[in-house]
Amino acid sequence: MSYTEKEIIDLFETNRPYQKDCVNYKGKTSSGEYYNEVIAKLVLKNSFTVYPYTKNLKTIFWHSSDNINVTIKSEKGLCRRFFSLHNFIDNDLIQKYGEPIDYEINLVEGTKINVDLISINREEKAVYLIEVKGKVATGNDFYSTSETLLRCALEIETYYETLIPNKDKLLSDIFKSRKIDENHKNYTLKKGILIPSDSFCAYQADDQIGMKEFKNVNQVLNKYNISVCVFDKYIYKKFN
Repeated sequence: MSYTEKEIIDLFETNRPYQKDCVNYKGKTSSGEYYNEVIAKLVLKNSFTVYPYTKNLKTIFWHSSDNINVTIKSEKGLCRRFFSLHNFIDNDLIQKYGEPIDYEINLVEGTKINVDLISINREEKAVYLIEVKGKVATGNDFYSTSETLLRCALEIETYYETLIPNKDKLLSDIFKSRKIDENHKNYTLKKGILIPSDSFCAYQADDQIGMKEFKNVNQVLNKYNISVCVFDKYIYKKFN
């Protein structure tokens, strides 16, 4: 079954758009256009707004608890390993995002609404909020994700809009907790997405194919100044 363009638009709502199932649909409309492209056209309109979380926000911004039993094959475990190593184990990732300095920063009390990973690029004088996707499914030996690039973009943009009014407190807390002896006021806050190779969202972000087939999705990334990096889906083998 294929939805028409009108039907897929009717499924999309602007309240917490990243949480809507339709932003993860990978198929095409009955006229042959990707669902993600149809929704991305709406997002690109000037009237579209990503609204922040405003209720029950945290007042301290750093990862305050840990679970040593978390598996490295989970998304949380992957972020934890990057953080514990303070290294992305990939020169391209290091060049873009610098050094991982925190993970699972909770935004809303009593929820699992978290920024997956925080990194610092000292050359850029930037701190990145990074949405990470990928887990090793049962029976596989590589990271994968079923989520779309549009979903990732709307999610990290929501978190950014939530945190940007509290940027000074966020950076102050993180620099203090991680003993970063620099003036946090000299740093900007940026957004990034980190996804496994050979995933659908990596295909969407591809410089050649993705830019042609998912032009609107990539324009959404440009609209919100979100960078995308792809990691080796077998990267966990390099951790051992």
